[in-house]
Amino acid sequence: MNLSDQRIKKNDASVFPNKLYKEQFPDGIEYHYWNVARFKIINQFIKKIAITIKGISIGCGKGVDIKSLRDYDIDVIGVEPSNVKPIETIKKYIKTNSSSLLVDNYNTVFLLEVLEHLKEPNKMLDDIIKSYTNLQYIIITVPARSEIFSNYDIEVGHEKRYNLEDIDCLAKALGIEVVFNKYIFNILYLFTFIWLMIFKKRPTIMKAPKVHMRKLHNILGSIIALENKLFPSLLYGSSIISILRVNCKK
Repeated sequence: MNLSDQRIKKNDASVFPNKLYKEQFPDGIEYHYWNVARFKIINQFIKKIAITIKGISIGCGKGVDIKSLRDYDIDVIGVEPSNVKPIETIKKYIKTNSSSLLVDNYNTVFLLEVLEHLKEPNKMLDDIIKSYTNLQYIIITVPARSEIFSNYDIEVGHEKRYNLEDIDCLAKALGIEVVFNKYIFNILYLFTFIWLMIFKKRPTIMKAPKVHMRKLHNILGSIIALENKLFPSLLYGSSIISILRVNCKK
């Protein structure tokens, strides 16, 4: 892996303090139903890409996404600007405490729950497109729908929650193509909307399931992932998944 002069700008990106990492990414959080569902859905979309992926996940945290993607036999490594201890079993695939983009012949960049932390996400996307000369796809997930922006978003440093049109505008400005753009977690959106209407705030600490509860979380995550096949793309959800094809000249 070669280090590029291109940087993940720490003054733009939200770099989590260790306390917040412990709250949002406790050990075993990859077994939580939300992560189970998220990566089942991501894998469903990845199957639509007609290439063999060699990918890098930028802003990968302690490596929940790297572990989950590699569990689906996706060739991916990660880079994270925060000084956080990666998941032990996949630490050789992650470089933490680094603001450098790791430049190699990657054809796919994953930005999973990253853009919402940036004041100017177009600048980071432009840097990525210019840095990776073999880049074909950018796969994005972001929290969605401003009407459910809450204390949780403020706590974890979200600049905004996105809608589908925001992704379209970003892609158009950069001269890249939106291949897929879909709301996901439709039922969770409805639940969160109702919860905030009643209680005004939502819990801010993520809890990893205990070992004996992991099977139940896996079942629940599998059920939630079925939404992606059953519900139309325009039905509101609490997250968005987008696949962008890079077709601009470098």
